[in-house]
Amino acid sequence: MRLFRLGEVDRVPGGLSCIVSAQADAGGGPRRQRLLFQAMDCAITYEPPEADFASVLKENEESLKKILSICMRTGGPEEIDIPFVFPEPGARRACPEGATQVFTDGSLSPSGNGGWAGIIVHAGGEIVEKTGSEQGSSSNRAELMAVARTLDSLGPGGPVIVHTDSRYVIRGAEVWLANWERNGYITALNRPVKNRDLWESVSETMKRREIHFRWVPSSGDNSFHRRCDLLARAMSKDGAQ
Repeated sequence: MRLFRLGEVDRVPGGLSCIVSAQADAGGGPRRQRLLFQAMDCAITYEPPEADFASVLKENEESLKKILSICMRTGGPEEIDIPFVFPEPGARRACPEGATQVFTDGSLSPSGNGGWAGIIVHAGGEIVEKTGSEQGSSSNRAELMAVARTLDSLGPGGPVIVHTDSRYVIRGAEVWLANWERNGYITALNRPVKNRDLWESVSETMKRREIHFRWVPSSGDNSFHRRCDLLARAMSKDGAQ
């Protein structure tokens, strides 16, 4: 994967100005790209001259916007120095046939009660439902807890495909988790990783089973995901057990 670095961050009216640099390769052209990020509409402007890797940034602009949004919420932008990578096209592993299918979803009540649900569809046709709740949760934590707790219930075995509508879960598991472990669960902003207990649980499962993550739209028509949504919502209600 190509390594990028975001730094030289300054606040400007309504947004940020920053520099993205790329590790050296055989290509020519500028090695630095100045960006302007407008927080109101999450728009990115690429100032000329464009670097030879600007096309890569544009192809992965949604991920880049998330990084810039984090910078907007950081108190001292002049101290920001963030290394990051984008997944290589085609790097995703093919899902094996006969894998156990896991569908998960999380929900959060207005009072902060997090509900989660998981449905396990075994290769032989057996279907198992798992549910739970936690007070003082968050949307991301509820989504991640659904994955962590459902996978915990499986134990060792063959390959698993996890279907979730959470980009946070997929991005964390496929891109960030390995770096977090190497860095002692400290982020690129030198802050503790949120939901570390759940990420450690997912990591342990990924070490003993082959896990694939696949995104499913929250408004899609997959019957298992719709069932998870209903169960998670029910568990998020105050007083749910």
